[in-house]
Amino acid sequence: KSTTSFTGAAFNHTGVATGTCATCHGSTATGKSAGHIVTSASCDTCHRTTAWIPASMNHTGIVAGCSTCHNNVAALGKPATHFPTSMECSTCHKSTTSFTGTTMNHTGIATGCANCHNGAYANVVSKPATHLATSAGCETCHKSTTSFAGAAFNHTGIVAGSCATCHNGSTSAKAMPAGTHVPTTVSCDVCHTNTTSFTNTKKPNHALLTGTCKSCHGANYNNVVSRSVTHQSKTATDCNNSGCHSTSTFSK
Repeated sequence: KSTTSFTGAAFNHTGVATGTCATCHGSTATGKSAGHIVTSASCDTCHRTTAWIPASMNHTGIVAGCSTCHNNVAALGKPATHFPTSMECSTCHKSTTSFTGTTMNHTGIATGCANCHNGAYANVVSKPATHLATSAGCETCHKSTTSFAGAAFNHTGIVAGSCATCHNGSTSAKAMPAGTHVPTTVSCDVCHTNTTSFTNTKKPNHALLTGTCKSCHGANYNNVVSRSVTHQSKTATDCNNSGCHSTSTFSK
């Protein structure tokens, strides 16, 4: 308003035609800053007011090339808690409004699960506290990258005598059945030689068992024969006393 200094003039944008901002901004008026997102769109596509900031980015029509702007320089990029990936944002982030609720696309991922599933990244599930102790890669057992459920444990390479490391009831692995399994302190694989079904166990080595015959053959344990109702009842001695039943043949 001063005809002397001509300073402090406030430009009146009233009546400026849509899409003509660059007629002045970038030549005779201030243009895009060095850190501005790369775009050829007119200023007023995003800048709706004369305050100019903060502009509301219009993502309409943008389906790829997100990282051109979302690089933490021109616009927000991946946070520090984002899992490591070189894939383009739009591979997973389908909404250009909320950017949330994405579904991870595991297509082509066959190894290296623990690079992300290690508890260090947001919204990425890691092994629960009840998971059996293992340093093997997730994909060793978990073959489905969709459900991750119903994994078939691979016992290949398990050290003999270490079954109880997992089969102890403290993890998701099943422990020795309480009340129905014969009492024993020997390792599971002494009798259970099949690591797939764990059934059809071989005949137990009685030399490794403690207690008396009646400790097992007089109780209600699975797959353990007890004295039949027709067995002579005149003796209260143990099965192998007086040379009756041999632990090899159980005959006589």
